[in-house]
Amino acid sequence: MRSSIAVLFTLILLPLPTSAAGQQAPKRFGSFDPDQLLRIRTQRHGLHIGRFAAATTDTLYLKPERGSSAVEIAAISELWVRGTATREGALLGGTVGAALGTALLSLASLGLCDAAECSVDGVAAVVGLFGGAVVGAVSGAVIGAMGNKWHRRSP
Repeated sequence: MRSSIAVLFTLILLPLPTSAAGQQAPKRFGSFDPDQLLRIRTQRHGLHIGRFAAATTDTLYLKPERGSSAVEIAAISELWVRGTATREGALLGGTVGAALGTALLSLASLGLCDAAECSVDGVAAVVGLFGGAVVGAVSGAVIGAMGNKWHRRSP
């Protein structure tokens, strides 16, 4: 009885070959989502643009607009993946937002001061820095997500 249970667990836990086994790209390229748009340049055959279909250890298969295309991995000189500019938008928006937030709240703290000698309130500057960075990063990420950009994956 115990040996039957052990055999059953062994069979369940063994990794069985699946149809997705050959779907991952070689490690030097990272992973691709199904139907992700790729732009591949080879020395012999020039430029290939198509959606990721499958991969083996030596070949990437693309679905161009018509037909299919197999590209030898050894022949790839450049590989680009189509994505969004969310990260770049968030970084740019966060930087600009931090600068503007710091400046605006620092000036507001000076304007609200009734004393004869006023200086910038440190708390207002810090709140402006972090608040502006958060608002700017979120705004930049949303704007960046609306645009498409090619991301280089291989030299």
